[in-house]
Amino acid sequence: RDARVLPVKFDAQGERYRVFQEAVSMMSADELPGGFGLEGPRTLLPLLKSVVQQGGSPELSHMEWICNSAVPSGDRAVYEDEALCL
Repeated sequence: RDARVLPVKFDAQGERYRVFQEAVSMMSADELPGGFGLEGPRTLLPLLKSVVQQGGSPELSHMEWICNSAVPSGDRAVYEDEALCL
């Protein structure tokens, strides 16, 4: 099994689909052969769990960041955050 990929799930129309909260609940931070390759704590899983606990999704997290930040709507940072979150 590839530790980087969750099993594929299909909806009633035969499209690949998995609810974000379900996907996060299936994730784990497994030890990798040869180590992780970066120093410091692994933060993605705690971040995603926090998004779920706040009742959100990547899309809502991005929209909240736009509303709460002082970054102008046309700023490159908005597009970068969108690319990372969505």
